[in-house]
Amino acid sequence: MTKILIREVELDEVPFLQQFASKLFKETYIPFSAEADIDTYITDNYTEQKLKQGISNPESSFYFIEVDETIAGFCKLDIGDLQTDHRFENALEVEKLYIDQRFKGQGLGRKLIYFAEEHALELNKSLVWLGVWEGNKDAAGFYEHLGFEPQGTHEFQLGSELQTDFLLAKRIKAKR
Repeated sequence: MTKILIREVELDEVPFLQQFASKLFKETYIPFSAEADIDTYITDNYTEQKLKQGISNPESSFYFIEVDETIAGFCKLDIGDLQTDHRFENALEVEKLYIDQRFKGQGLGRKLIYFAEEHALELNKSLVWLGVWEGNKDAAGFYEHLGFEPQGTHEFQLGSELQTDFLLAKRIKAKR
């Protein structure tokens, strides 16, 4: 029987997170963007120092999802001022959610979204939102299937390329 575990990333795991996140980001965007832009983004956003700051900040948290004790993906959840857009009130942002190619199609992204919703409820948030690059129609469809609705757009800088992200949001409430 497959064992799936979602757990918070520990500070001493930052070197692994840095390599893993960089690998997954590159795999996701290399078919669509210039490698130099991807490398610039990784260099600017996945440094050990930035990841440690994120893990240490009470408004941010990173989680690994494991399958049979193998790390298969991760997500980054933000509240308060760390959110990348401030148009949503009482909200939690799923800033990053990546699944390793080897584990796609196993429902792990769905599990991380449900986890984010539960985490938001624990923090008394009423909305979960995220940004999806406009060219990633599969991801947008996936999130819409889970109940997220379009809420506009914002800009996302990927190296020298200015991209547009669709903002998707979902109202949440405790299950009775």
